[in-house]
Amino acid sequence: MFRTAAVGISIGDFSLQMNLFTGKSGNDTNKSSEISYSEGYLKKGRKLGVWNNCEADMYRLGALSIGYSGHKIGTNSEHIRNAFQNYFAHKIISPQAGFRMIDRKWNSYYQYLTPNKYTLW
Repeated sequence: MFRTAAVGISIGDFSLQMNLFTGKSGNDTNKSSEISYSEGYLKKGRKLGVWNNCEADMYRLGALSIGYSGHKIGTNSEHIRNAFQNYFAHKIISPQAGFRMIDRKWNSYYQYLTPNKYTLW
């Protein structure tokens, strides 16, 4: 199982969207003991750690984009993914191990797709 999430808001043909994608966590691969506690956020004095299994770092997407009529342009960055997935979802909403930041780059992101009101992918 891979971790995905998406959220968006649209007004007419215009949209603002965030898409996340990561590899498998240790829970997904029955390797829940593979958490590195040398990294990760603190929650009530307890370090949550990051997944240390090789599958966890295989894939990454942290896209924040604006769109018009099927065209999306924005940025793909571990900073975006870290803020929404590790900090918001894995620290605040449901305290658990997160995913390490692989790099600190801000890459460009572009996508064209046929508009579909039933999916954000």
